[in-house]
Amino acid sequence: MDELTQYLKLTEYNELKLEQILNKKIIITKDHIDNINVNYCCIYQIDIINLFEKYGYVFTNDDYIMLINNCGMIIMYISKDKRTDKICEIAVRKRSSTLRFVPEDKKTEEICKIAVQKFGDALRYVPDDKKTNEICKMAVENDFYALNFVPDNKKYLFIKNENHNI
Repeated sequence: MDELTQYLKLTEYNELKLEQILNKKIIITKDHIDNINVNYCCIYQIDIINLFEKYGYVFTNDDYIMLINNCGMIIMYISKDKRTDKICEIAVRKRSSTLRFVPEDKKTEEICKIAVQKFGDALRYVPDDKKTNEICKMAVENDFYALNFVPDNKKYLFIKNENHNI
């Protein structure tokens, strides 16, 4: 087992230490990618994707999907032009708050629904033109705090009186 694989199997990551290992001209392979503990990268805020690309690794779409399946937050380190519809959907299914990292043109009504169904507060990341009555209702039913992100012209949906019901 090479030094990089050994390091990737540890429970703590340090960007400086990773850089020192990579400076030794180690050829990064798919096996290294498979050994990344993505949760630690997110916890320690290490942009492992940029770091590995800097040292010559070319990530495939499957690599991104594997990493996101382990930790949805890793999407923040994937360059925007490589955030495919599938990558964005998987990330949002893993963690609703990752909707904030989904490019605007990929924030479909469906992906916004997925986000607010799991975590109503994700409504804050839904573009105004996607805040349909249905999405707003889902969000508020899931988390009343989401009412803060409902457009004013839709707040009537949540007023209780003889003419309206929640």
